[in-house]
Amino acid sequence: MLDNENLVLVGQKCILVPYMKRHVDHYNKWMQSPELLEMTASEPLTIEEEYEMQESWRVDENKCTFIILARETPEQEISPENALAQPMVGDVNLFFNDHDDPHSAEIEIMIAEPSYRRKGLGLEALRMMMTYAYQSLGTKRITAKISTENKGSIQLFLTQLGFVQISYSQIFEEVTLERVLTVSGSSSTFAATKTVTGLVEDLTLQSDHEHPSSSSSSRNVGSVDETETEESDSRNSISIVLSSAKTNDGDDEEEEGDWIQEPATTALFETLELNDSDLDHSRE
Repeated sequence: MLDNENLVLVGQKCILVPYMKRHVDHYNKWMQSPELLEMTASEPLTIEEEYEMQESWRVDENKCTFIILARETPEQEISPENALAQPMVGDVNLFFNDHDDPHSAEIEIMIAEPSYRRKGLGLEALRMMMTYAYQSLGTKRITAKISTENKGSIQLFLTQLGFVQISYSQIFEEVTLERVLTVSGSSSTFAATKTVTGLVEDLTLQSDHEHPSSSSSSRNVGSVDETETEESDSRNSISIVLSSAKTNDGDDEEEEGDWIQEPATTALFETLELNDSDLDHSRE
């Protein structure tokens, strides 16, 4: 998707950057792993096919892809250059394949590097992607398809991201989870502050319906983190502030429709514009 090709989203634990040619070799090595191929229901590609795939996804208006980089030094001021230099650990994607509902997307995530799993990167990346989808892409409904074997990811989406189960596929042994994103005048469970304009919007992300059990699995959800992100203090340089849930151990479910609980501290992410010199549309 061209909408995000010049955009970097910076969180406390991770940085989301567009999938560029500089990432293809590393990504291709990941996808030779039998474990990741099974988790993502993917077939191995040659390096040439991987480059073709990267370019096709870059221009495909139905796909929004970010590479997840680990933010090794959260206190460091982020520039496009040092953002791109952080270690590559996974990817997070949105697929706009519902032709009957252009405001609906399927979300997928993969933390490919085992040493970076269960550290909260996956949860923060999902929250950042959902926020970007709502605010910038007009997304109103997000689904996730997850293997029934992946109980940790299912619990993360249900208890920490406010999804509900809407279907189950016995054939594919997967569930489909859904989150409906709506604007509400009630108490805010999601606050976005655009510091450049001083405009503050109170948005409520809530599940509008109870659904019976059922579903199917997301390509990349298979290796998502299962731990909650930690909260952090705000800084002055942010473009967007995202309110986050208080950390819990996953034992207690949130109240229906809640994404955060009051009082909440803030986790934040910045947006940075990449210059043309940062983009590598040709192979390095």
